[in-house]
Amino acid sequence: MNKLNLSAKWIWTDNNKTPDARVVFRKTLELDAILAECIAYLAVDTKYWLYINGKQVVFEGGLFRESLKGCSYADRVDLAPFLAPGKNVISVLCWFYGNGGRNNTDAPVRENAWYYMVLEFMQFMAEELADHRFDEFIEMRRASLKENFEKTFWNGQCFASSDFVDDRANALAVLASLCGPEKYEAMRYILLTTFNSTVYMENYVLLALCRMGYVEDAYHRMVSRYTNLALNENSTLWEDFFILGSRNHAWTGAPITIAYQYFMGIDTNDGFETMTVTPNKTLFKKMACTVNGKDGLIHMKVDNVAGRVTVINGSKTRVTVQY
Repeated sequence: MNKLNLSAKWIWTDNNKTPDARVVFRKTLELDAILAECIAYLAVDTKYWLYINGKQVVFEGGLFRESLKGCSYADRVDLAPFLAPGKNVISVLCWFYGNGGRNNTDAPVRENAWYYMVLEFMQFMAEELADHRFDEFIEMRRASLKENFEKTFWNGQCFASSDFVDDRANALAVLASLCGPEKYEAMRYILLTTFNSTVYMENYVLLALCRMGYVEDAYHRMVSRYTNLALNENSTLWEDFFILGSRNHAWTGAPITIAYQYFMGIDTNDGFETMTVTPNKTLFKKMACTVNGKDGLIHMKVDNVAGRVTVINGSKTRVTVQY
Protein backbone atom coordinates (compact mmCIF):
# COMPACT_ATOMS: atom_id res chain seq x y z
CA MET A 1 0.00 0.00 0.00
CA ASN A 2 1.37 3.41 -0.97
CA LYS A 3 1.63 5.98 1.75
CA LEU A 4 -0.41 9.14 1.25
CA ASN A 5 0.60 12.64 2.26
CA LEU A 6 -2.68 14.08 3.48
CA SER A 7 -3.30 17.15 5.60
CA ALA A 8 -6.25 15.75 7.58
CA LYS A 9 -6.25 16.02 11.37
CA TRP A 10 -7.66 13.76 14.08
CA ILE A 11 -10.78 15.25 15.66
CA TRP A 12 -13.00 14.27 18.59
CA THR A 13 -15.01 15.95 21.33
CA ASP A 14 -12.96 18.03 23.76
CA ASN A 15 -10.10 15.50 23.78
CA ASN A 16 -12.50 13.02 25.37
CA LYS A 17 -10.96 9.55 25.67
CA THR A 18 -13.87 7.84 27.42
CA PRO A 19 -13.95 4.16 26.34
CA ASP A 20 -16.93 2.85 24.39
CA ALA A 21 -17.86 6.34 23.18
CA ARG A 22 -19.91 7.10 20.06
CA VAL A 23 -19.88 10.46 18.28
CA VAL A 24 -21.63 11.64 15.09
CA PHE A 25 -19.91 14.15 12.82
CA ARG A 26 -21.87 15.99 10.10
CA LYS A 27 -20.74 18.16 7.21
CA THR A 28 -22.94 20.02 4.73
CA LEU A 29 -21.58 20.30 1.21
CA GLU A 30 -22.99 22.46 -1.63
CA LEU A 31 -22.35 21.26 -5.18
CA ASP A 32 -23.03 23.03 -8.47
CA ALA A 33 -22.92 19.89 -10.60
CA ILE A 34 -22.57 16.12 -10.53
CA LEU A 35 -19.01 14.99 -9.79
CA ALA A 36 -17.32 12.30 -11.84
CA GLU A 37 -15.21 11.30 -8.85
CA CYS A 38 -14.84 12.38 -5.23
CA ILE A 39 -12.30 10.27 -3.33
CA ALA A 40 -12.33 10.41 0.47
CA TYR A 41 -9.92 8.74 2.87
CA LEU A 42 -11.32 7.82 6.27
CA ALA A 43 -9.29 6.74 9.29
CA VAL A 44 -11.22 6.18 12.51
CA ASP A 45 -10.28 4.88 15.92
CA THR A 46 -11.96 2.39 16.03
CA LYS A 47 -15.00 1.85 13.73
CA TYR A 48 -17.31 4.05 11.64
CA TRP A 49 -20.53 4.10 9.60
CA LEU A 50 -20.72 6.63 6.73
CA TYR A 51 -23.98 8.15 5.46
CA ILE A 52 -24.63 10.64 2.66
CA ASN A 53 -28.03 12.28 2.42
CA GLY A 54 -29.44 9.65 4.77
CA LYS A 55 -28.20 6.71 2.71
CA GLN A 56 -25.63 4.32 4.12
CA VAL A 57 -22.42 4.39 2.11
CA VAL A 58 -20.03 2.41 4.36
CA PHE A 59 -21.18 -0.22 6.84
CA GLU A 60 -18.74 -0.83 9.71
CA GLY A 61 -15.72 0.80 8.16
CA GLY A 62 -12.18 0.73 9.46
CA LEU A 63 -10.11 -2.19 10.62
CA PHE A 64 -10.31 -3.61 14.13
CA ARG A 65 -7.13 -2.16 15.60
CA GLU A 66 -5.23 -1.18 12.50
CA SER A 67 -7.02 2.17 12.22
CA LEU A 68 -5.31 3.52 15.32
CA LYS A 69 -3.27 6.68 15.16
CA GLY A 70 0.15 6.24 13.63
CA CYS A 71 -0.63 3.12 11.62
CA SER A 72 -1.18 5.07 8.34
CA TYR A 73 -4.26 3.05 7.42
CA ALA A 74 -7.30 4.71 5.83
CA ASP A 75 -10.34 3.47 3.89
CA ARG A 76 -10.59 4.81 0.33
CA VAL A 77 -14.18 5.65 -0.65
CA ASP A 78 -15.54 7.30 -3.80
CA LEU A 79 -18.37 9.58 -2.65
CA ALA A 80 -19.39 10.74 -6.14
CA PRO A 81 -22.18 8.18 -6.76
CA PHE A 82 -23.95 9.36 -3.60
CA LEU A 83 -23.62 13.13 -4.09
CA ALA A 84 -26.05 15.33 -6.00
CA PRO A 85 -26.14 18.96 -7.14
CA GLY A 86 -27.25 21.24 -4.34
CA LYS A 87 -27.10 20.55 -0.62
CA ASN A 88 -25.53 17.28 0.56
CA VAL A 89 -25.23 16.11 4.18
CA ILE A 90 -22.33 13.80 5.00
CA SER A 91 -22.55 12.03 8.37
CA VAL A 92 -20.09 9.72 10.08
CA LEU A 93 -21.01 7.72 13.18
CA CYS A 94 -17.76 6.90 14.99
CA TRP A 95 -17.35 4.26 17.69
CA PHE A 96 -14.25 4.59 19.89
CA TYR A 97 -13.56 1.27 21.60
CA GLY A 98 -10.89 2.52 23.95
CA ASN A 99 -8.70 0.07 25.87
CA GLY A 100 -6.18 -0.17 23.05
CA GLY A 101 -8.86 -0.95 20.49
CA ARG A 102 -9.98 -4.04 22.35
CA ASN A 103 -13.67 -3.20 22.50
CA ASN A 104 -13.53 -1.89 26.02
CA THR A 105 -12.84 -5.03 28.03
CA ASP A 106 -10.78 -6.10 31.03
CA ALA A 107 -8.74 -8.82 29.35
CA PRO A 108 -6.68 -10.00 32.37
CA VAL A 109 -9.74 -10.72 34.52
CA ARG A 110 -11.71 -12.19 31.65
CA GLU A 111 -8.93 -14.44 30.37
CA ASN A 112 -8.02 -15.79 33.80
CA ALA A 113 -11.68 -16.65 34.41
CA TRP A 114 -11.91 -18.33 30.99
CA TYR A 115 -8.74 -20.27 31.72
CA TYR A 116 -10.07 -21.50 35.04
CA MET A 117 -13.25 -22.74 33.37
CA VAL A 118 -11.14 -24.52 30.74
CA LEU A 119 -9.20 -26.27 33.50
CA GLU A 120 -12.46 -27.32 35.15
CA PHE A 121 -13.67 -28.79 31.88
CA MET A 122 -10.34 -30.54 31.30
CA GLN A 123 -10.70 -32.23 34.67
CA PHE A 124 -14.28 -33.24 33.85
CA MET A 125 -13.17 -34.78 30.55
CA ALA A 126 -10.30 -36.57 32.28
CA GLU A 127 -12.85 -38.25 34.57
CA GLU A 128 -15.19 -39.09 31.69
CA LEU A 129 -12.41 -40.60 29.56
CA ALA A 130 -10.50 -42.14 32.46
CA ASP A 131 -7.39 -40.35 31.18
CA HIS A 132 -5.49 -38.95 34.16
CA ARG A 133 -2.14 -38.15 32.54
CA PHE A 134 -2.48 -34.43 33.18
CA ASP A 135 -4.26 -34.44 36.53
CA GLU A 136 -1.28 -33.05 38.42
CA PHE A 137 -0.80 -30.15 36.03
CA ILE A 138 -4.52 -29.33 35.94
CA GLU A 139 -4.83 -29.36 39.72
CA MET A 140 -1.69 -27.23 40.13
CA ARG A 141 -3.01 -24.57 37.76
CA ARG A 142 -6.51 -24.65 39.27
CA ALA A 143 -5.17 -24.26 42.79
CA SER A 144 -2.91 -21.38 41.77
CA LEU A 145 -5.73 -19.50 40.06
CA LYS A 146 -8.15 -20.16 42.89
CA GLU A 147 -5.64 -18.85 45.44
CA ASN A 148 -4.51 -15.77 43.53
CA PHE A 149 -7.50 -14.58 41.50
CA GLU A 150 -9.14 -12.65 44.32
CA LYS A 151 -5.83 -11.40 45.70
CA THR A 152 -4.88 -10.02 42.31
CA PHE A 153 -8.15 -8.59 40.99
CA TRP A 154 -10.60 -7.88 43.84
CA ASN A 155 -10.55 -4.14 44.67
CA GLY A 156 -13.27 -4.15 47.31
CA GLN A 157 -16.08 -3.45 44.85
CA CYS A 158 -15.45 -5.65 41.82
CA PHE A 159 -12.86 -7.73 40.01
CA ALA A 160 -10.65 -5.44 37.93
CA SER A 161 -7.08 -5.21 36.68
CA SER A 162 -7.25 -1.40 36.43
CA ASP A 163 -9.74 1.37 37.23
CA PHE A 164 -11.98 0.15 34.40
CA VAL A 165 -15.10 -1.83 35.44
CA ASP A 166 -16.11 -4.60 33.02
CA ASP A 167 -19.48 -6.33 33.38
CA ARG A 168 -18.33 -9.25 31.21
CA ALA A 169 -15.19 -9.97 33.21
CA ASN A 170 -17.10 -9.90 36.50
CA ALA A 171 -19.82 -12.14 35.09
CA LEU A 172 -17.20 -14.68 34.07
CA ALA A 173 -15.70 -14.57 37.56
CA VAL A 174 -19.12 -15.61 38.88
CA LEU A 175 -19.59 -18.35 36.28
CA ALA A 176 -16.10 -19.71 36.96
CA SER A 177 -16.91 -19.95 40.69
CA LEU A 178 -14.02 -17.60 41.42
CA CYS A 179 -16.49 -15.27 43.13
CA GLY A 180 -18.00 -16.51 46.37
CA PRO A 181 -21.60 -15.91 47.52
CA GLU A 182 -20.42 -13.25 49.98
CA LYS A 183 -19.68 -11.02 46.97
CA TYR A 184 -22.95 -11.63 45.14
CA GLU A 185 -24.55 -8.35 46.19
CA ALA A 186 -21.51 -6.45 44.93
CA MET A 187 -21.64 -8.43 41.68
CA ARG A 188 -25.35 -7.74 41.36
CA TYR A 189 -24.70 -3.99 41.56
CA ILE A 190 -21.96 -4.19 38.91
CA LEU A 191 -24.08 -6.25 36.53
CA LEU A 192 -27.08 -3.93 36.88
CA THR A 193 -25.16 -0.67 36.42
CA THR A 194 -22.47 -1.51 33.85
CA PHE A 195 -23.26 -2.03 30.18
CA ASN A 196 -20.10 -2.68 28.17
CA SER A 197 -21.06 -6.03 26.71
CA THR A 198 -22.15 -6.50 23.15
CA VAL A 199 -24.77 -9.12 22.29
CA TYR A 200 -22.38 -12.07 22.37
CA MET A 201 -21.07 -11.49 25.91
CA GLU A 202 -24.44 -10.30 27.24
CA ASN A 203 -25.34 -13.97 27.46
CA TYR A 204 -22.77 -14.47 30.22
CA VAL A 205 -23.87 -11.37 32.12
CA LEU A 206 -27.50 -12.55 32.17
CA LEU A 207 -26.43 -16.09 33.00
CA ALA A 208 -24.32 -14.85 35.94
CA LEU A 209 -27.30 -12.95 37.37
CA CYS A 210 -29.45 -16.07 37.10
CA ARG A 211 -26.79 -18.30 38.64
CA MET A 212 -26.61 -15.98 41.65
CA GLY A 213 -30.39 -16.20 42.03
CA TYR A 214 -31.26 -12.77 40.60
CA VAL A 215 -33.55 -14.08 37.86
CA GLU A 216 -35.90 -11.10 37.94
CA ASP A 217 -32.94 -8.71 37.65
CA ALA A 218 -31.70 -10.69 34.67
CA TYR A 219 -35.11 -10.36 33.03
CA HIS A 220 -35.21 -6.58 33.54
CA ARG A 221 -31.69 -6.17 32.17
CA MET A 222 -32.62 -8.38 29.23
CA VAL A 223 -35.66 -6.22 28.39
CA SER A 224 -33.71 -2.98 28.70
CA ARG A 225 -30.98 -4.20 26.37
CA TYR A 226 -32.86 -6.17 23.73
CA THR A 227 -36.05 -4.13 23.26
CA ASN A 228 -34.67 -1.85 20.52
CA LEU A 229 -33.26 -4.84 18.63
CA ALA A 230 -36.53 -6.75 18.88
CA LEU A 231 -38.56 -3.77 17.66
CA ASN A 232 -36.18 -3.09 14.77
CA GLU A 233 -37.57 -3.90 11.31
CA ASN A 234 -34.85 -6.50 10.80
CA SER A 235 -35.99 -10.12 11.12
CA THR A 236 -32.88 -11.09 13.10
CA LEU A 237 -30.96 -9.45 15.93
CA TRP A 238 -27.94 -7.27 15.37
CA GLU A 239 -24.41 -7.93 16.58
CA ASP A 240 -24.40 -4.83 18.77
CA PHE A 241 -27.00 -3.20 21.00
CA PHE A 242 -26.68 0.11 19.15
CA ILE A 243 -28.05 -1.54 15.99
CA LEU A 244 -24.56 -1.64 14.55
CA GLY A 245 -22.40 -4.45 13.27
CA SER A 246 -23.45 -7.41 11.21
CA ARG A 247 -26.73 -9.30 11.58
CA ASN A 248 -28.14 -12.79 12.01
CA HIS A 249 -25.81 -14.25 14.63
CA ALA A 250 -26.48 -17.41 16.60
CA TRP A 251 -25.15 -15.73 19.74
CA THR A 252 -28.03 -13.27 19.76
CA GLY A 253 -30.27 -16.07 21.06
CA ALA A 254 -29.19 -15.79 24.70
CA PRO A 255 -32.63 -14.57 25.94
CA ILE A 256 -34.27 -17.67 24.46
CA THR A 257 -31.99 -20.17 26.19
CA ILE A 258 -32.16 -18.25 29.48
CA ALA A 259 -35.97 -18.08 29.27
CA TYR A 260 -36.18 -21.84 28.80
CA GLN A 261 -33.64 -22.58 31.51
CA TYR A 262 -34.53 -20.06 34.21
CA PHE A 263 -38.04 -18.76 33.46
CA MET A 264 -39.63 -22.05 32.45
CA GLY A 265 -37.11 -23.94 34.56
CA ILE A 266 -36.39 -26.69 32.03
CA ASP A 267 -33.44 -28.95 32.82
CA THR A 268 -32.09 -32.17 31.34
CA ASN A 269 -28.66 -33.73 31.73
CA ASP A 270 -29.05 -37.21 30.24
CA GLY A 271 -29.67 -36.61 26.56
CA PHE A 272 -33.40 -35.91 27.02
CA GLU A 273 -34.13 -39.27 28.58
CA THR A 274 -35.62 -37.26 31.45
CA MET A 275 -36.55 -33.62 31.93
CA THR A 276 -37.53 -31.60 34.98
CA VAL A 277 -39.66 -28.47 34.77
CA THR A 278 -39.47 -26.01 37.68
CA PRO A 279 -41.18 -22.80 36.51
CA ASN A 280 -40.49 -19.39 38.00
CA LYS A 281 -43.64 -18.52 39.97
CA THR A 282 -43.28 -14.75 40.28
CA LEU A 283 -41.94 -13.37 37.02
CA PHE A 284 -44.98 -13.89 34.77
CA LYS A 285 -48.64 -14.70 35.31
CA LYS A 286 -48.60 -17.13 32.39
CA MET A 287 -45.93 -18.78 30.24
CA ALA A 288 -46.02 -21.28 27.39
CA CYS A 289 -43.41 -23.00 25.27
CA THR A 290 -42.70 -25.99 23.07
CA VAL A 291 -39.40 -27.87 23.25
CA ASN A 292 -37.88 -30.83 21.51
CA GLY A 293 -37.87 -34.02 23.52
CA LYS A 294 -36.66 -37.46 22.50
CA ASP A 295 -38.38 -38.33 19.22
CA GLY A 296 -41.09 -35.70 19.61
CA LEU A 297 -42.27 -32.37 20.97
CA ILE A 298 -43.21 -31.36 24.48
CA HIS A 299 -45.79 -28.57 24.93
CA MET A 300 -45.94 -26.78 28.28
CA LYS A 301 -48.17 -24.11 29.77
CA VAL A 302 -47.66 -22.44 33.15
CA ASP A 303 -50.50 -20.58 34.86
CA ASN A 304 -49.12 -18.94 38.00
CA VAL A 305 -52.51 -17.38 38.77
CA ALA A 306 -54.22 -20.77 38.96
CA GLY A 307 -51.08 -22.48 40.24
CA ARG A 308 -51.13 -25.02 37.43
CA VAL A 309 -48.63 -26.51 34.95
CA THR A 310 -49.96 -28.38 31.89
CA VAL A 311 -47.67 -30.68 29.91
CA ILE A 312 -48.61 -32.37 26.63
CA ASN A 313 -45.78 -34.80 26.01
CA GLY A 314 -45.51 -36.11 22.47
CA SER A 315 -42.03 -37.48 23.02
CA LYS A 316 -40.30 -40.40 24.76
CA THR A 317 -38.75 -38.05 27.34
CA ARG A 318 -39.96 -38.61 30.89
CA VAL A 319 -41.08 -35.20 32.19
CA THR A 320 -41.29 -34.34 35.89
CA VAL A 321 -42.92 -31.09 37.01
CA GLN A 322 -41.79 -29.47 40.25
CA TYR A 323 -44.13 -26.63 41.16
